[in-house]
Amino acid sequence: MLHFKKITTKSIDIQVDSQLKVAVHIRDLKKRVVFILRWLCTYPETLNIRFCDEEEMVNAHATFAGKNKVTDVLSFVPRPDDVATRDHLGDVLICLPVCLWQAKRTRRSLAKEVEQKVIHGIVHLKGLDHERDDHAFNIMKTLETALQKALNTACDDPSWITLG
Repeated sequence: MLHFKKITTKSIDIQVDSQLKVAVHIRDLKKRVVFILRWLCTYPETLNIRFCDEEEMVNAHATFAGKNKVTDVLSFVPRPDDVATRDHLGDVLICLPVCLWQAKRTRRSLAKEVEQKVIHGIVHLKGLDHERDDHAFNIMKTLETALQKALNTACDDPSWITLG
C-alpha cells in the first residue's frame, strides 16, 4: 500500500518536473473534497490525495495494476483487514503532467481537469470500476457528471490549483 504524507499548510507549491510547477490551495481543495464526500454520503476521517509526475505514475501503475504506462489517476483502497485504516477511504494519486496535457486538449482549465480526476478517484474508492463492463462505465460516467454539475453549482469556479 502506498503511504502518502498529510499536507497541513494553506497552500503548497509543487515542482512536478523541470517545466511544471503548480500552486495548490489546500483550503479550496478540501472544501471540494468535503462536498464530494458528503454528496456520496461518505464521512471518512481521512482521504489522501497526492500529485505526482509521469515517472511516479508509471511506477505506481505498473506496481499496482500491472500496466507499464502513464495514466491520469489511480485510486488505492485500504485492505479490509487493516484496522489502522478503518476510517480511511483511501488514496488518490493524480499525475499533473497528464492532467495538464488533457486540459490543453479539451480546452479547459487545469483546475477543472484535476477536479474531474479527484471526483473520478473518489468514485473509484466507493467501489465503482468503469473497466469492468459497459454498464459499469455508463453508471460511473453518469454519477461523475451529476457530481461535477452539483459541485459547479455549490462551489465557485475552481482556482484551487494554478500553474506556477
